[in-house]
Amino acid sequence: AKLKAWYSQTLKANGGKATLVWSLAAGSLPPGLHLGTGGGITGTPTTAGTYSFTVRVADGSKPQNVATAKLTITVA
Repeated sequence: AKLKAWYSQTLKANGGKATLVWSLAAGSLPPGLHLGTGGGITGTPTTAGTYSFTVRVADGSKPQNVATAKLTITVA
């Protein structure tokens, strides 16, 4: 049997005015992982595979500055 490992990674953005809010713009995280509004991806992945997704970050300025990034997580 394989042990399931806890995953924790915090996304970072350069620049922008506080407070930064993160969200999932497209695709999906591996099952068992969650993206918090503070940029933390945490949880215990439950299904092996390669998962591609796009994250979005928006800052507190008016109008908002928005950026996106395409990311991939591979669960062995």
